[in-house]
Amino acid sequence: MSILLVKGEAYEYNNKEEKVLFSEDGTHKYLFNFISANITPVLGLFEQYFSARIDMETFDPISGNKGGSKLTKIKNFLESVHPYYKYRFDPAIFNTIGEYFNDMLIYSKYSCHNSAIPQEMTKEWYMERFWALMPNKMPPDGNEKGPDDFFVEYQKRAEKWNVPDDTWEVLLSDIPNRQPVPFSFEIRMQNEIANMLYFILDIDAKDVNVLSVQQRMWLYENISGTGLSVAEKLPSCEQTLFSDMENNHHKEEIQKLKERFKKLNYSLYGRNVVRNGVSEKLQEEIASAVSLAKAINPSEISEKYEITDLRQLLLIEILHMIQNNTMIRVCKNCGKYFVVTNRNFLYCDGFDDSGHKCSDVGSNNTFKKKMAADEAYTIYSRAYKARYARQQRGKMSRGEFIEWNNEAMEKRDKVRAGEYDLEEFREWLKK
Repeated sequence: MSILLVKGEAYEYNNKEEKVLFSEDGTHKYLFNFISANITPVLGLFEQYFSARIDMETFDPISGNKGGSKLTKIKNFLESVHPYYKYRFDPAIFNTIGEYFNDMLIYSKYSCHNSAIPQEMTKEWYMERFWALMPNKMPPDGNEKGPDDFFVEYQKRAEKWNVPDDTWEVLLSDIPNRQPVPFSFEIRMQNEIANMLYFILDIDAKDVNVLSVQQRMWLYENISGTGLSVAEKLPSCEQTLFSDMENNHHKEEIQKLKERFKKLNYSLYGRNVVRNGVSEKLQEEIASAVSLAKAINPSEISEKYEITDLRQLLLIEILHMIQNNTMIRVCKNCGKYFVVTNRNFLYCDGFDDSGHKCSDVGSNNTFKKKMAADEAYTIYSRAYKARYARQQRGKMSRGEFIEWNNEAMEKRDKVRAGEYDLEEFREWLKK
């Protein structure tokens, strides 16, 4: 379990002792990086790890605890996708291994008819292989699912296919016909979150962007078939009035303040200061507490969530983006989402793969486009006058001139829109 403290569009991700592990400032860079990341490289690494721990034909464990370097590479890669994995990689890989193990058992037994998998599987057989796959011999601290849960899940899935032969046709469509893919949870989550952003918040989403945010939420929920609002998918939260002092983690000052008010509360118990007045000693306590209270500037409601996985974190983040009417669009240079503060901005402040700042690339492209547009008009005008003169001298018919001019104007406008190369247009005009 982890603690997510949300204030506006910013958040702090804390461990269960409420120590800050990483934070988001409202640019949603981690969210946008996650949905745009290509996690294909870890799929091959995971399959190599899996086959180093267990024989894929016989499902017999392989001794030696091999494959550790593959897990290290997977961890390093996932940390680059989202900082969540720096702190919760162990439960993430534990769940991925358990789910993939179950998927492979079902696929091998019922699609490949692998006789090495017992028809009546015992718990001992399952657990021996389950733990052979795990890098550690204990479930991760705070993980919601344990080995018994995965075994029960396998049994429930297997029961569906343990039927008489004459009923196989009914279940044929449910039998996995392709080898399972690891990290299916992450892949589904990427797709879900990306689609949610597109349908609800992307201001460039074609056709959808004519709707209000509320209408777009309704549309997405019906398209996705969830039947639930984004908020209903989230864990419950505790709302607290936070201050700038608390936000800056001045814990000692906060504790002093609480002690002062605790004393005041005791002194005021059963006393009516309007009727009985304030004693000199009580006045000193009030003055002392007031001096500390001046540092407190209650600003807004913060929300505290207890979360168990990355999906909950991302859904909470998106919910607050919706509540704050956040606008996003895909950067025209790097292709990642960014928060839009001005609808005219087409480029983000990040950097592309070549190390160039997207906003600088955008400014340069805009300048080049403007120069090309001006040049396109200039050379078109020059060619127009020359062709018109030829028509006047009878060297070109009126119909030929009109046909040429229509094509020239179309190409000119494409150059000005950045859809046609200026030099190609120049060469065409010379023909």
